Amino acid sequence: MIKEYHRQQLHPGDKFQAKLSWDGIKSRLACRSSTANSIAFSLWDWCNEVLINGTTSAYYGKKIFEINLDLLKANKAWERSSWKYMYKLPQLLAKDMFSAKDEIVTTLRKYLESPKEERADALCFVTAIEDELRAFTFWTVTYLIHNPALLDLIREGVKPALDGDSLNLKYLTEKCPRLEALFNEVLLSPTVIGEIILHKGTRIISFPRIDDTKPGLGILAPVEGDNVILVLKRNLGTT
Repeated sequence: MIKEYHRQQLHPGDKFQAKLSWDGIKSRLACRSSTANSIAFSLWDWCNEVLINGTTSAYYGKKIFEINLDLLKANKAWERSSWKYMYKLPQLLAKDMFSAKDEIVTTLRKYLESPKEERADALCFVTAIEDELRAFTFWTVTYLIHNPALLDLIREGVKPALDGDSLNLKYLTEKCPRLEALFNEVLLSPTVIGEIILHKGTRIISFPRIDDTKPGLGILAPVEGDNVILVLKRNLGTT
């Protein structure tokens, strides 16, 4: 049922077909140049602008782009550099990845902090995940209330990450083992995804998209030099 719902939601419709028309392609930012009978455009930019934009709007509604009009630029930067995250490169060697990640995370945080009535056009798939995250927070707090000794230990552990109104997320994620253990313990509760129940000890394997045809660490998406430019031509004698 969930697969069918995704299929129906993402099925190309009349609006998508309009973007494939001559005038539709010519009006996109991906268009590099055009004449009366030809258009040169970046396939990479067109896919990002049309497909990623459309999918993001379909899932999150209009609010996400009201918060950050340049979200797709951050997404492109993340696609080019996200392999550095998987290999845990330090910020000194992955400034582009950290910058893109921070912008995307900040946008999503502001989106979830906005009133629900302002994002009522979001898919129930998105709102359901949000509800699950709020439930996770509830059970985490409940666990701490019933274990005051653990609460005191975690408070002491996270103190160095607090500096006035600022929060050192790097410290929280790397230097607070008890806090991480608490999250893992809550996550060990049975989780339901569709009709599948994930019990304690279930192993989930994720396969990254690595291009192993190139030497080195590989990449997840084309870099600027690998951009593909398509040229369309039409007969002026036809309509």
